[in-house]
Amino acid sequence: MKPLAHAILVALGLICLGLLSGCGGSTSSPQPLKIATTSLPNGTVGTPYMQTIQATGGVAPFTWTVSVGALPHNLNLNSSATDQETISGTPNTQQTAVAFSITVTDSANQSASQSYSVTIGGSASGGSPISVSILPSSASLQESGTQQFAATVTNDPTNGGVTWSLEVVQTSAMGSLTCNNGVDCGQISPSSTSSGASTMYTAPSSVFTPPTEQVLVTATSVADNTKSATVTVTISSGPISVIIFPTAALIQVTGTVHFGAGLVNSPPNGSVSWNISGCAGGATVCGTFANINNSSLTADYVAPATVPPGGKVSVTVTSTVDNTKSSTAVVTISPINFTSQNYSAGSSPNAVAVADFNGDGKLDLAVADYGNPSSGDNGGISILLGNGDGTFQPAISATGGKNPLFIAAGDFNNDGKQDLVLTDFGDRSSGGNGNLTVLLGNGAGTFQSPITLTAGPEPFDLALGDFNNDGNLDFTVTDFSAGVYLFLGNGDGTFQSPVLFTTGNSPVAIAAQDFNGDGTLDLAIAGFPPGGLSTTANSTVAILLGNGGGTFAPAVSYPINTLGPTSMAAGDLNGDSKSDLAITSFICGFGLCTSDTVTLLDNGDGTFQPEQDLWLARCECGELTPLSIHIADLSSNGRADLVQIGFSNVAVLPGNGDGTFQGPLYFGADAAPFALAIGDFNGDGKPDIVVANKDSNDVTVLLNATSP
Repeated sequence: MKPLAHAILVALGLICLGLLSGCGGSTSSPQPLKIATTSLPNGTVGTPYMQTIQATGGVAPFTWTVSVGALPHNLNLNSSATDQETISGTPNTQQTAVAFSITVTDSANQSASQSYSVTIGGSASGGSPISVSILPSSASLQESGTQQFAATVTNDPTNGGVTWSLEVVQTSAMGSLTCNNGVDCGQISPSSTSSGASTMYTAPSSVFTPPTEQVLVTATSVADNTKSATVTVTISSGPISVIIFPTAALIQVTGTVHFGAGLVNSPPNGSVSWNISGCAGGATVCGTFANINNSSLTADYVAPATVPPGGKVSVTVTSTVDNTKSSTAVVTISPINFTSQNYSAGSSPNAVAVADFNGDGKLDLAVADYGNPSSGDNGGISILLGNGDGTFQPAISATGGKNPLFIAAGDFNNDGKQDLVLTDFGDRSSGGNGNLTVLLGNGAGTFQSPITLTAGPEPFDLALGDFNNDGNLDFTVTDFSAGVYLFLGNGDGTFQSPVLFTTGNSPVAIAAQDFNGDGTLDLAIAGFPPGGLSTTANSTVAILLGNGGGTFAPAVSYPINTLGPTSMAAGDLNGDSKSDLAITSFICGFGLCTSDTVTLLDNGDGTFQPEQDLWLARCECGELTPLSIHIADLSSNGRADLVQIGFSNVAVLPGNGDGTFQGPLYFGADAAPFALAIGDFNGDGKPDIVVANKDSNDVTVLLNATSP
């Protein structure tokens, strides 16, 4: 009952008593003193309250006192001389209920008093503290996902419900970031609910700390803000997924592929397992894993010693957190394989030619040793005579040119003995020109005195052939600043004066083949744009169709997106009996280097289809430019393969027979492989490879160990 209404009722009661006494009623003895209020509602800790208490009986005035327990309640007394008392106050915020007593004393009889006990805090049923709980007790959501929560408050006599709040679980990397101050914790609505009612939490659209972020959802009692409950919501940026790289690989038997795995939206302790599938048999048939690293999520697949059934296996990586999530790479095991051995040469081997220089029917090697112009080392030639079983005798030094660049072998004087022609750097470092040198062979692996020829300041790559159909061997040489020079041979080791043909580019690499099927040799010249790479023009391949008399039709250019071409080879790449082209290029910029391999397929009439990109490799600047690519059927399957320098090794791109290629396969050489040549060095009918290694002053002979 409200205090005013109560006071009115009391006043009416007093009037009534007065009227009764005034009407001649008899006077009775005072009633025993007591507090008329039979009960007082228990208050709630922290909540202001006010209560009026009525005393009956006894003789007024009365004395009111409040006895406070161990924990004060800031109680106030309004009066102390009437038969009613109003008390008010705010109980201190405590974890437990506190009791106190109210006492009224008759002023005429101090021994006549009455007390009433009151409990503030807790509940009417026994003073138990308020508690809060939330269901569900935890949750995991994707970005922008939703989750309903409900908080139950017990021992709350006010039924005030809860307020909801959000907090980010911080990490040391995140520092003091809080919700809406650098971190999106999501939204919760409504922000206040009654006990047992639901609210909806919506996760942020993107997590702050991929792959997961944790947010604390807290419900706090309105009646007692020291009482709350909290649940943790884990938010991930998406379902767990697994990636593997590379997704496909080509490898030779006993070779190794290094695989890496990636986990998306996986817990921090996530890991992977590695498995081989798609192959029936054990490790000797299907291969094995080595160097499994659970920290870096890497592993090496090691191929078996023989090609497995079907030639392929599948390497599968699976999440250990969720084994339904995996990724697979296909590994093709090629039969192409080589064994290698190194042989010493001269200073900085730069190029190599293959021929039988001593007439014993066994292939030998002639190596152009560049030397070092800055130190006065002019280089020379190293001759390695073959034993016919794939091994070679120690190198024999010969004089040839000044810092030779390219070398080619052929019989220029028709004596059945192999001769040599070289281009060299010459005196360019002092403002002079490069030169050409012809060495006529003696037939015993030795050579006559050098014959020096000149043609332009920057002679570079060579191509040999009978360009005027007179039965004598001729040769052409590129000159970067001018075009292509043709030296027609006289058949006695001498040559006519060179003739210059313009190419429309700055020539680097050259190949001689019959590109239009008329029985006459034509020329293909790959070169930089005129003016170099500082222009916006494309590099090109210029085709000069031969007229059969040592002359050529004007150059027809085909643009190639290879920046700076470095080497070129001609041969049938797609099995149509027409001579196609394969070109490598190399360029450095901003600390990155790129090597590209492209092909131009011949239409058979001297025209070519647009380029096809085969392989793009990157390296660090400072590695040497590869100047060699060759075409050979390494596996004897009737399909042309490509062999080229792959910066620090030899790269083989096995052909599919249609002008497309797999790969690459990598085979080791020595330090800084620079150029290569092809020949059957052990007489087994399979092409072998020899590599000139510029920094280790040797050559690597790779004998073809391909299984049938």
